[in-house]
Amino acid sequence: MSNEIMSMYEEGRTVEQIAEAMGTAPSEITDLLAKRDSAQTTQVTRHLKHVRDLRRIRALADTLTQKYLETLNAVIDDPDSTADEKASAFGEMDKVIRIAKLSSDRVLLAEGKTTENIGVEGNVGMPFNVVFTKTYEQPQAAG
Repeated sequence: MSNEIMSMYEEGRTVEQIAEAMGTAPSEITDLLAKRDSAQTTQVTRHLKHVRDLRRIRALADTLTQKYLETLNAVIDDPDSTADEKASAFGEMDKVIRIAKLSSDRVLLAEGKTTENIGVEGNVGMPFNVVFTKTYEQPQAAG
């Protein structure tokens, strides 16, 4: 039950939403989250909370990004949209995608994974650039 609660929290759900889904009071969810954290050292707890918060931010950002991109896509696909409106929508898409990538990279770095830009494709007839990123897992410490 604890893993399911953590998964819902990391998806960006509030304590109240988790409590409703689990059929319990919000105070019980808060207590379960606190008990899980109290069993770990302070340093580990802080790190895990930081990573959880980043994952939650990423989940919320991904949801907002998807909705915003769908709205921009509707403008681009709308035959009644002017060329200026479409160009503006493409410009906004670039900003949104960059923010989403930064958020994802922060989570990877917080989890101990390093990232490296391995190349950038130039503008090949598309209104945006593509960046390919390699992600490396850090070796686990023995112990």
